[in-house]
Formats: sequence, structure tokens, C-alpha cells
Amino acid sequence: MFGQNGMILLVFVPFEELDFGTASERMVHSAFIRCAVGASPGGTDMMNASDRFDAVGIVVDWIDACRQRRLDALLDLYDDAATVECCEGGNFNGRSEMERYWRPRLAEAKGDAFAIDALMPEGDGVSLDYRDYDGRPMRTHFRFSQAGKIRLTACEPIKQAA
Repeated sequence: MFGQNGMILLVFVPFEELDFGTASERMVHSAFIRCAVGASPGGTDMMNASDRFDAVGIVVDWIDACRQRRLDALLDLYDDAATVECCEGGNFNGRSEMERYWRPRLAEAKGDAFAIDALMPEGDGVSLDYRDYDGRPMRTHFRFSQAGKIRLTACEPIKQAA
């Protein structure tokens, strides 16, 4: 959005209220977020410049698939040899094990599950703070293959201040 004299106006909306809609809308949102955090267009803060994939967009697709309980769409975001490292115990490697991990979690998800609290680009991936399937605060670290598929997710509970 542009104001008077071509100045950019920033409008802040709680992340969970954003509707990322189509892939092209997600691309615009990701470009806006990159500019808002000071990354250069095509920079490596939010997009892997050499591999040309949008890591933040993939994480948004991941949380959308979780919210909508779309198991196949969720699994399609992972590399064939990906690993889910669960903080509650166990590593799940490959599509069939990840399906075994995700199917009951999506089926048993509570009403406030998969609400986003924060989305943070990192040098080697993206971290997402959100509510897990049971509504508990969780942080998941995402790492990606060169093809733009998730190769690793590793979660850890977020400790609440007493």
C-alpha cells in the first residue's frame, strides 16, 4: 500500500487472521514480508536465492494443510527421505512413517490447533511458533532440500512463563 509521496504504509494484522489464498497471493505476501523485515528482493533471509524456493511460503502451506486436516497435501510438502523429529519421542523417516505420525494428530486436533504465534526465518530454514494438535505452544524448526521440499522438522515445546 502506498500513501502520500509514495511512502509505504504498513498495516499490521494478527498472523492468524491473514488469508493467504492462492499461490500467487502467498507469493505477494512473502515478498511483502521480506521487504518489511529488510531483506533485499530475492535475498536469502526468506528465500533461498540459489534454489529459488520460498521457505516461508512452504511453512505457510504446511500450517494450512494441518489446519485443514489435509494429510496428503501435508505429506507432499516433505522430501521422500524427510524426517520428523518429535519432541515427545521418536523419529519418523519417509512418507509411510510420517503418515503414521501425522494421521492421528490431524484426526484428534482440537479447535485451537495450528494457530500461528510467530514465523521466523533463520539462516538455515524457518522456525514456526504455533499451537500443536493438542493446543499446546510448540516451536518447529524446518530445514529444506535444494528442491524446496521439507527435509526435516524438529519440534520443541515452548515453556510458558510462570
